[in-house]
Amino acid sequence: MAANNVMAPNTACPFPGLRPYRSTEEALFRGRAQESAQLAALWRTRALTVLHGPSGIGKSSLLHAGVLPLLRRIGADVLPVGGVTAGPVFPEAAIPSANPLVRALLRSWVPDTSLPPAGVHRFLRRAGRPSRPVLAAVDQLEDAYAGDRDAARRELLGLLAPARHVHLLLCIRDDWLDAFLGEAEGLFPDIALFGLGGLAPAAAAEALGRPLRDAGRVVPPATAEALADDLATERIVDETGRVRASEHLEAVQPWQLQATCLWLWRTCPQGQGAPPGTSSAGDPAPSDPAPGALASGDPPGGPVGEAADPSGGDPSGVADGAIRGVLWDAIWRVAAAFDHDPVRLCGWLATHLVAPSGAAGTLAEGPAETAGMPNAVLRALVRRSVLRVTVSGGARTYVLGHRLLAPLGQLARQAGALGVPALGLSDRLRAALEALADGDQSRAERHARHVVTTATHDLRLQIDAHTILGNVAFARGQLAVAQDAYERVLVLLETQRDKASVGVMLAAIGRLSLSRGDLPAAQGLLRAAAARLPADRSIKVELARALAGTGQRTAAVAILSTVMTAAEDDEAHALHRDLVTEMSDHAT
Repeated sequence: MAANNVMAPNTACPFPGLRPYRSTEEALFRGRAQESAQLAALWRTRALTVLHGPSGIGKSSLLHAGVLPLLRRIGADVLPVGGVTAGPVFPEAAIPSANPLVRALLRSWVPDTSLPPAGVHRFLRRAGRPSRPVLAAVDQLEDAYAGDRDAARRELLGLLAPARHVHLLLCIRDDWLDAFLGEAEGLFPDIALFGLGGLAPAAAAEALGRPLRDAGRVVPPATAEALADDLATERIVDETGRVRASEHLEAVQPWQLQATCLWLWRTCPQGQGAPPGTSSAGDPAPSDPAPGALASGDPPGGPVGEAADPSGGDPSGVADGAIRGVLWDAIWRVAAAFDHDPVRLCGWLATHLVAPSGAAGTLAEGPAETAGMPNAVLRALVRRSVLRVTVSGGARTYVLGHRLLAPLGQLARQAGALGVPALGLSDRLRAALEALADGDQSRAERHARHVVTTATHDLRLQIDAHTILGNVAFARGQLAVAQDAYERVLVLLETQRDKASVGVMLAAIGRLSLSRGDLPAAQGLLRAAAARLPADRSIKVELARALAGTGQRTAAVAILSTVMTAAEDDEAHALHRDLVTEMSDHAT
């Protein structure tokens, strides 16, 4: 019997949704070929390249799925993409640096190791080959401007600047670009700026239609072009829902394109024909309902869709429905993270940022609140691309995101009828990490404590929540409280037989004991950590310090001699030199 050569349709969704594209998804990343090549060339040839743009514009996707694959194909020495906050839950006290931004960056540069190296200088000095530069990227640098991080941020920039054999690519949101440049210009003599805008409608149509066609879903080119054009059209809709005017935008926002793409994936047939809601020529079918949510499922609480846009004759119902789903999801999640009512938050946004005529409004940021709303809430909405920020003379002004006037007005009219779910436990942990990234320790503690008291039978959630509580206490300088939280985690980890994680937690508790002056306890804990993580030199340096503190200089010197490097500024080398000097002075 002859083999069947007909390929089965691809059932894997080619769109990542609101998360960035990954490096493994280069084939799915469409519409940014020119920007990818230009940015890769800048990064290779300039000491510092700054990629900037508004939230949701696709900076992370461009870096991961556009630039990195190009560079790796030509054999460039590229470090893993770094970050200054967030990442997996990790006991912060396990890393020697007192700078939280440095700790996060080192962890992100070596994601596959139990403990990162002890310093930025040492790590960069050893990275790559002398014959060509090392390419290092730091994404979402705007996180370094949240909370009380001025001193930590300046220290980090000061550590990055002297690495002349390293070419840096720093990604930052537009509203923090001027602040960064004011700090960087005296440190980095060679700065190249690369501003990223939205997708041109033609590129958006390619990014929308091509992956669907490659996956066996039939989308007529006219349909993709009509939807892309609609995504580049801002409608002014008054409080009755009547379209009063429209404005053609220069570009499509990538996150809105993704929302529409996911809806198309869910509704587009695998055989012949056009997506529901459009005719085969790409015109809308007015009798079909508009979508209300992302392809991954309706927003919690039920769909947000309405009937097709009453203006008819255009595909705005498709895009508006998809955008409404994402918009409501962002609003209720931000509201839940701050213990606010999402319906009231939605109404507040519509009242203050959309005029009764449907035109856009603006709000100047106040010292702590803006029109009665905490600035932290507004900044969380900026991160989720609901709001945009303009900065002039240091003053920050909020405006609604591009093409959100009509969808927000539609939401505000029906928000009271929408379901509002409770924040799940995993979502609470993410909210706690976001709060720490904001520098809001109280909010992080509140979410973590909720998980501790609720997820009593989920060991993984308990481990993460107690670790976050330990990190909060560590950030506050409450070392005894941090140690107590970490010790709870250690008990849980030992039941998992996770040797590496136990070693990291032992190192964290040992360093806390050392900082608290409990040298005997520190010695025992650090010895146990070193036994589980024998390749980690930083633990051995801390163990030597603990031994030296109790007068065991010879033992300390013996340990240090096994981990020293040739560099004079090496921490082990410096401690070894001091101990040898002390021993010589004592002998004489």
